[in-house]
Amino acid sequence: MFDFSKPSNINSFTASERLVSHAKRRMGSEKLWDIDGIMWTPVDISAIILRKLIKDAERELGPIKEAVVTVPAHFSGYQRQLTIQAGEQAALTTVSVVNEPVAAALSYVLRQVVLDQDRDYLDALGDKSTILVYDLGGGTFDLSIVQYDEKRLRVIATSGEEKLGGIDWDQHLIDMVADPLTLIHGDLREDSHALARLAHQVERAKRALSSRESTDVMIQYGGWEEEFHIERREFEKRTASLVERTKKLTEGLLKSCNMSWLDLDAIIPVGGSIRMPMIDRTIKEFETERAQQRKAHGLPPDNFIRKVSPDLSIAQGAALFAGMIQDGDETQRDVGGSVAQRLSNYSMENVTPTRLGVVLSDDLGRRFVHEIIPRNTPLPASASLQLRTTRHNQQRATVRIVEGEGEFDTHAKIVCKCTIDGLPPGLPKSSNFDVNVMYDADGLLHLVAVHRDTGRLASVSAVHSSE
Repeated sequence: MFDFSKPSNINSFTASERLVSHAKRRMGSEKLWDIDGIMWTPVDISAIILRKLIKDAERELGPIKEAVVTVPAHFSGYQRQLTIQAGEQAALTTVSVVNEPVAAALSYVLRQVVLDQDRDYLDALGDKSTILVYDLGGGTFDLSIVQYDEKRLRVIATSGEEKLGGIDWDQHLIDMVADPLTLIHGDLREDSHALARLAHQVERAKRALSSRESTDVMIQYGGWEEEFHIERREFEKRTASLVERTKKLTEGLLKSCNMSWLDLDAIIPVGGSIRMPMIDRTIKEFETERAQQRKAHGLPPDNFIRKVSPDLSIAQGAALFAGMIQDGDETQRDVGGSVAQRLSNYSMENVTPTRLGVVLSDDLGRRFVHEIIPRNTPLPASASLQLRTTRHNQQRATVRIVEGEGEFDTHAKIVCKCTIDGLPPGLPKSSNFDVNVMYDADGLLHLVAVHRDTGRLASVSAVHSSE
């Protein structure tokens, strides 16, 4: 449907109704984009992007049928399954997923110990290091604590927020410009063309404010033109709550692991949004707090903040991860075979991205959620439980698995469901069936349910249901 060999002449301002952005942030939602009468899901949009990337890479590398795709650390098993589905729509036969902050950690560690780069950091890395990755991208915020020990990288814990990223800072800038103009000219945010142009302008302004104390935005709308002045100080005041959310999530992750800053050897800031001075100060506040703790314990200061490319490190880590999971025979057939061979000697252990629970009913028929696999459980992880039918003569039994954080109740998203049909007539209440739920090593979800007396089986892998 799309010819990527020809440049597009579509202007995103004049054709804003055809503009789709931040589809990854919508992965797993019911969001649809109506373009030319065709409804597009986040999976469809992601598949188009992947197809474009594959075609570009194939011009240099030849045919590509396998790929590693990075995802936010807090992506659920369902969202990971959808990411793989997007890769399959893009004609890939094998899609592996790796968490974005973990990929950044892989880049930091393996570029040193395998590729023998950045010798100063290699000397500081040592045989064992515990690293915090602070990843503030355009759409999401992710955290991971990763431990490097000889030839093993182990994820200790992850956290983050799906709706906390650079576009949230952009929205504050949009409001700073649009609010004072609304009473005079009307709300330009209600005009899709004007909003698309303004979004582009404020993103440029945000970048300018990373190096300057103020900048100007030129607004054109409804036949008028006006220049709007933005001060970095006011922008930082408006977005202080967003910065505070990243700090609370970071401190909360450490607390959940019973760790302090002293337990960490390095912090790696990645993602384009870390260029904002307010975020740079936040990272340095973490460093200062850690230095104070070290001083209180009689320890000397050290180099805590480790610089990597905020834009490239995740992609580099994904490439290194591809080398880790290649088969030995494959590594000998390419020019990077010797590097891939060394990478294959390394292993990585991950954790579950969210809590997992099963929906149950009490004797009065009231539903509630019972947690079966806690968040940050090492992968692969599984849980077995015995469930019972809730009424006499029940001829079908449905198991609903939910993932989520916060209020873990029946409003949590159902990500996996299976039904055992055709149970025999006259089955007594409380007839037993066994359920096994498993996250595999990639964080994908699988469910098997068996009725104990009849042996009737139902199984399903990460099938979402909104019911």
